[in-house]
Amino acid sequence: DLLIPFSRWAAGLLVDAGVPARRVAPIHVGLDLEVWVHGPKPMRPPQERARILFVGGEFERKGGPDLLTAFVRHRLADVAHLDLVTRSAPGELPAGVRVHVSLGPEDPGLMRLYREADVFVLPTTSDLTPWAILEAMACGCAVVATP
Repeated sequence: DLLIPFSRWAAGLLVDAGVPARRVAPIHVGLDLEVWVHGPKPMRPPQERARILFVGGEFERKGGPDLLTAFVRHRLADVAHLDLVTRSAPGELPAGVRVHVSLGPEDPGLMRLYREADVFVLPTTSDLTPWAILEAMACGCAVVATP
């Protein structure tokens, strides 16, 4: 009865393809910036390691194995901690890697990890709109991601 795309652009494509405009109602999804608050980064002693954050429920599809390979190959454990928020991390992990499996959407613990991270990394291999990138940016975290 009604098509609900996520943007006016997508709605225009549907209408251009022959869908009657009265059957297309775009909605504009996004983050609630009253929930995802950009705040000051916590102060850390200079000798403390940097914090890298990965958030992706589907570890493999979100590029988690590639991130672990880079973390080991470039010996990043010497200078950084890597926090993985995922439901499907591998059993054996290198030193310096911590897994968080119980954090859900808008969880205060997840927001704390974003705010404490120095950089958010998402080497995803298949994504349309990676919300985790939006969450990281909303919390003031630098982002490195694949196109």
